[in-house]
Amino acid sequence: MRKSRIWRPVQYVAPRLKLAALLLLSILVLAGLAPASTEAARPRPSKGVISSADDGLQSTSGNVWTAEAMRAAKPYPAPLAGRSAPPRASAAKAKPDGPAGSIAGRAPKGGAIGAPEVSIQSFFVPDASYASFPYSTVGKLFFNQLGGSFVCSAAMIKGHGIWTAGHCVHAGNNSSSGWSTNVVFVPQYNNGSAPLGVCNVPTLWTTTDWYSNGNPNGLDHDYAGGAVTCNVSPSTGWLGLTWNQSYSQSFSALGYPAAPPFNGLKMVGCNSGLAAFGFGTPTTYGIVCDMTGGSSGGPWHILGGYVNRNTSYSDSNFPGLLFSPYYDSGVKGLWDLLPS
Repeated sequence: MRKSRIWRPVQYVAPRLKLAALLLLSILVLAGLAPASTEAARPRPSKGVISSADDGLQSTSGNVWTAEAMRAAKPYPAPLAGRSAPPRASAAKAKPDGPAGSIAGRAPKGGAIGAPEVSIQSFFVPDASYASFPYSTVGKLFFNQLGGSFVCSAAMIKGHGIWTAGHCVHAGNNSSSGWSTNVVFVPQYNNGSAPLGVCNVPTLWTTTDWYSNGNPNGLDHDYAGGAVTCNVSPSTGWLGLTWNQSYSQSFSALGYPAAPPFNGLKMVGCNSGLAAFGFGTPTTYGIVCDMTGGSSGGPWHILGGYVNRNTSYSDSNFPGLLFSPYYDSGVKGLWDLLPS
C-alpha cells in the first residue's frame, strides 16, 4: 500500500546543500524513483472520509447521458473477494465500536409506505410500489470511471444526498484519477424511464480506506455518498441511517442488477438475514441474494427505512450471496458531510 507523504515546514538550507539536493532530485527523476507529481504528497483528511473536492475535482456535467448512452453503460462488476468465511470463523471480530445510533429518514410528501415483499429469492419490485417508501428512494447511478461507462445503484439519504458503494464513486487506486465523472442519479428508474428526471451529482465522498486500499483490502469500508443538485426529495423521501446494530438483522436489499440474468431495467429486492461473515475490521456481512453487477451501492434497509448496509461485493467461496461493510460509527461522519 502506498503511504501518503506529509507536508513539513520549509526550513533554511544552505546554498551548497540546496544545489546538492537539486542534483539528487534530478538523478531520482531520471531513475524513475521520484514522485511524478505533488498529488502523492497531498495529505489526506484525518476523519476517515475524503471527497472529490479534496482532490480539487468536481464531477463534470451529466449531459452526456442520452438514452442511448444509458442503455450502453455496463454494470459495474461487483468486486470478487474469495476471502470470506462461515459465520463462526469471523464472529470474534463482528462487534460494534460504540453505542448503536440512528437518524430517521422521511417518507415522500403524501406518499404511501410500501408493504415489504416476502420471498426467499430475489423479486422484482412491482411498478405500483416504485413511488412508495422506501422503494421511492432508490435509483440508478450512471458514471464514467477510468475510461468506462458504468451503472450502479444508490438511494436518497438526507434532502440532497445519495448513498452508494465506494467503488461506484472511486476506483480505489489511491489517486485523484480514480474519481468517477459525469455522475448522474435517476431516482425510481423504471424500464428506461426517468419519472423524476436526471440528477447531476457534482461532489462525491468515500472512505479513505476504500480510496487508498481498494479491492480487497478496502472492502470493509466500501460505502460512499454524493450531493445531488435536483430537488426530488419531496417526491422520493429519503432513507434514515443506523449504525452499530446487531448482526442478527433481517435486511431488505434493493438495487438494479444489470448483469445476466438481469438487464438493469427494473428494481429488484432480496430479503435475508445473516448467511456468512466476510473479512476485515469490522467484519463484512453476507446475505442470500442473487443480484448481480449493477446492484452495487444499493441499500440494505432495516426497520422499514434505515439504511444499515449496502451491496459491496460477491465471493467465490459463497455463490449466491452478496456482502456489505458493517456500519460502525464511521458512517455517521460521512452522513454529516452530505447536504440536507
